[in-house]
Amino acid sequence: MDRQIACLHIPSFGITLARTENAALRNRPVAVAPVHTPRALIREVSVEASGAGLQPGMSVELARLICPDLRVVPPDSSRMEAAHRELQQRVRSFAPVWESIRPGALFLDFTGTSRLFGPPIDTAARIGRELTRQHEWRSMIGLANEFDCSYWSIRSWLRQAERDGGQGDGGLTSPERKELTRLRRENRRLKMERDILAKAAAWFAQESTPNSTSSSDS
Repeated sequence: MDRQIACLHIPSFGITLARTENAALRNRPVAVAPVHTPRALIREVSVEASGAGLQPGMSVELARLICPDLRVVPPDSSRMEAAHRELQQRVRSFAPVWESIRPGALFLDFTGTSRLFGPPIDTAARIGRELTRQHEWRSMIGLANEFDCSYWSIRSWLRQAERDGGQGDGGLTSPERKELTRLRRENRRLKMERDILAKAAAWFAQESTPNSTSSSDS
């Protein structure tokens, strides 16, 4: 039997929890960072803050200069741990086997649950709707048919989702990857044009050499 594995991830989990408690933080640039010093480094940014050019690892001082409307909230490990336990309870009835990755992220094993809940993709969508309805936690869920073959693919997907959400290891976001691909393609085209022009210039120089020689002889 093929194993049916899903990766559930709530982007910017700390900011999601802060916005659940404080509606004034919604739809505006928000960052998670220690607030005792402006030299503290940002740990997490909202989509709005990422769009303004902010990213994890940036100093709060610099971030405020770039984005004056930024709201900074302190990290709350207790709140995140409690919310993660609640997340585990919510998925337990749909996925009897699961593995915690970090707060706000889980691997779910739907193998053998189709008779009870239907296709895994429908179960994943139902979990997402339940989390949004009950907690206003908007999640991302990716499915894989074979765990042994897709484990690292899922981890790669999770890392990319974190980057796109303003978290992660500082790697390229999906839009940045697209832009890099476009620039590389453009660079290849320009290099090809340069090579063609160089060859054409060399050919014209070679063709003009006998004429100039003949003129000097006469």
